[in-house]
Amino acid sequence: MNKRYVTSVASWVLGALAVRVNVAGFNPIGMGVFSAIMASGLVKLPAFIIMGVSVFMFWGFLTGAKYIMVMAAIGAVMAMARDKRERINEVVGALAGALLYGAMEITDILMSEAVNPDYAGLSLVILLTFSVSIVTSRIIEAIMISGKRLNGGGSKNLHKGMENIYEEKIKMIASSFERMSKSIKNMSDKSAVNCISMPALSMGNTDGMDTDDIPKSPQLELVNDIWRGRMMESRDAIALQLSEMSKILKDCTTSSYVFVNMGEQRERYLRLKLKNMGMVLKKIVVLNNRRGINEVNITIKAARGKYVTSRQLETAISDCFGKKYKMSRDMGNIIKKEYCTYNLIEAPNYFVLHGTAKCGRNGESISGDNFTCLELMSGQTLLSVSDGMGHGLKAYRESEMVLTLLEELMEGGFTEEASLRLINSVFIVDSDDISPASLDMGIIDLYSGVCDFMKIGASTTFVKRGGWIEAIKANSMPIGTENIVDMETASKKLYDGDFVIMVSDGVIDAIDMEDKDRYMSDILMDIHSTNPQEMAKNILDRIIEEADGRKNDDMLVMVAGVWDKCA
Repeated sequence: MNKRYVTSVASWVLGALAVRVNVAGFNPIGMGVFSAIMASGLVKLPAFIIMGVSVFMFWGFLTGAKYIMVMAAIGAVMAMARDKRERINEVVGALAGALLYGAMEITDILMSEAVNPDYAGLSLVILLTFSVSIVTSRIIEAIMISGKRLNGGGSKNLHKGMENIYEEKIKMIASSFERMSKSIKNMSDKSAVNCISMPALSMGNTDGMDTDDIPKSPQLELVNDIWRGRMMESRDAIALQLSEMSKILKDCTTSSYVFVNMGEQRERYLRLKLKNMGMVLKKIVVLNNRRGINEVNITIKAARGKYVTSRQLETAISDCFGKKYKMSRDMGNIIKKEYCTYNLIEAPNYFVLHGTAKCGRNGESISGDNFTCLELMSGQTLLSVSDGMGHGLKAYRESEMVLTLLEELMEGGFTEEASLRLINSVFIVDSDDISPASLDMGIIDLYSGVCDFMKIGASTTFVKRGGWIEAIKANSMPIGTENIVDMETASKKLYDGDFVIMVSDGVIDAIDMEDKDRYMSDILMDIHSTNPQEMAKNILDRIIEEADGRKNDDMLVMVAGVWDKCA
């Protein structure tokens, strides 16, 4: 049986016995026990009925009616003091019970017109009521805490043991990846040494021939060197991929989440609120992630005959925690009839809207420039523009592949740096078929408003804030040109109404000015619209006008506006 109900039944029996204790014609013990029960998280109504019947049986009708009135007053006051909580502070409950009981006794003395009322004795009785209530409350609390340890300790230890087993397995896998990475890298280094020392062999049968007699062909030697170099590049790229996987798995073994104790009172309040809304709560876990944001994982179902939406669940969680929470993506709009676990996360402080405008070279229908604006599950927004080398369908597919890989890796939980290194390794391995591509990336934290910029062979990015423009530049090589990806980073705090403007190389190259960034800043200052789509279109129109209609390269403009929800 549930520990709460067992303790409740025991408290009812204790209360029924306590109201029979006579201390100098008063009943402080019974009132103290009753106050403790009313202040606790136990089941309360049966206590009032059982103790009330016991009062009438022992004290008679008139005195029993007086104590029933005291008990009713204590219950009513504590119900109002409790408000949304299931229990109140033990000291507050004891004080309320003692004062109400004392006020009733003093009123009774005044109405009876006693000649020599014993106020000193009554004061001691009130103090005894207060003390008994405190002691009883602490006994009840100790029993409930003990019950939790007895009931939950074993499963907690089992869960911890399973957690340790899986953590060790992940560490072993990570170590294996790391060893494989080092082995492949060593093979690559040995191949490099052999390439230098070993002469190129000609085609054909060389059995029984001295290597000094083998004719050396400069063309064949060149081909061999190229292929050996390609092999070493591929091995280095694969070694990099395995190394990154090792780092990611090791990162999984660190404490990414911290459990948050929501408290019994809050959990009972939420359980009752969900019940009133037509939902049945089975389990709830609150976690604080590595970025300091709370996440709620709640297992619930809709009660029989009830139709409940996810918006109602968001409202209940938000009211319970005093912060705005929203449902994670792909969780559905309807609470199911069977138990399901739903994930809710603190709602961010900012939101982002974006707009784009682009055109192909010389009016071509296909542009090699691509973009993405993606809200991640982590409460961040990914902004990115990729410019494929050249133009047309081939450049489009290459820039599209960069952004697709970036989206998948970022949504999979990879860090920005790891994602870019893995994408670069893919381009290195397939360098025969894939040309390098530039990547301009920004990660906006929707909780803090900080944007982390990363540029790999990309053109200038602009940040507009009212009448102020900042240019973010970099001189790095595109993806797929070097084994170690060359990226430059910068972080900027964005505020309500700021705009981030990303453009492809074709936009900047179309400006026939020495200081291209300054001219671009002047264009941005002349645009007063706050609609990102209109801004993007106006910027592209001005650039085309400046180039006298010439479109020597693909052009793309993306504008992202940041707004504070509370502004």
